[in-house]
Amino acid sequence: LNLSTHIGPVDFANAPHDAAMEFCEGPAPGIQAHRVWPLALSPWCAPALLKGHGGRRASAPVTRARLGALLNEHALLRHTTVPQAWPEWLAAAGLTADVAPAHLNDGPQYDLLSMALNGAIAGLGVALLPGYMVQAAAQSGQIVPLSPVTWTSDKAYYLRFPDWKAAMPPLQKLAQWLADPAVTSPR
Repeated sequence: LNLSTHIGPVDFANAPHDAAMEFCEGPAPGIQAHRVWPLALSPWCAPALLKGHGGRRASAPVTRARLGALLNEHALLRHTTVPQAWPEWLAAAGLTADVAPAHLNDGPQYDLLSMALNGAIAGLGVALLPGYMVQAAAQSGQIVPLSPVTWTSDKAYYLRFPDWKAAMPPLQKLAQWLADPAVTSPR
């Protein structure tokens, strides 16, 4: 069983891969997809960015009144794979009117969530990140949450493979293993 993970869809007809972990909409013609993990995002930043925003403690969320000012003051780190994340999160948080529309395109854009995490830790701006990704950085105090509001993307992480490979026993076992909540549940 050859398994690959990378940015963008795998061309199974021309690649030596049996399956791929892809961030996408799910199945496609001739391609089976098993949903493994949703992408649920909330805002995080380095503690240093909070100076001047109410003397916030790392354990307390930023007040709504201060959050709009904080988001306008610092770059919004964006993801190329979910370009609508910031507008959607702002809508979910009821903050659309609080952030200047032009500011939504000011910040750097990253292909990988890990790059956005490192940018947030370095103080380059505010990143929308999944909770499972920030655990270690949050525990060490490198990054703090700004809001409990979470936005979940329509896309998710899927195990995908061509229909003609679906009968492969190793692939069936992998799909079954990934379907186990004990394997894929956040810790």
